[in-house]
Amino acid sequence: GQQWDFPNVWPPLVHMLVEGVAKHVDPDNPRSLDKQMATAFLQNAWQGWNSTGSMYEKYNGCKDCGIAGSGGEYSVQVGFGWTNAVVLLLLRDGYGRELDD
Repeated sequence: GQQWDFPNVWPPLVHMLVEGVAKHVDPDNPRSLDKQMATAFLQNAWQGWNSTGSMYEKYNGCKDCGIAGSGGEYSVQVGFGWTNAVVLLLLRDGYGRELDD
């Protein structure tokens, strides 16, 4: 696989999808697609940080939660700014209330 290929999950793309979908769903529905996507991403980032102490530039969307992505011309980057920013934006926007420890 290459840098942007499946099964990599990229935080900026997750954020764009969550924001776009949120404009077209019932905001009072606790199971709306935007909430599901945001919660899945936040859970993935949390599990990665909780198990390794690091945030990654991308995550593997098909393996166990918190696993770094792979592929491309360089190894996965640790402590990547856009992951940190997307986590903070999603939390600011009220997502993540349903996270598990």
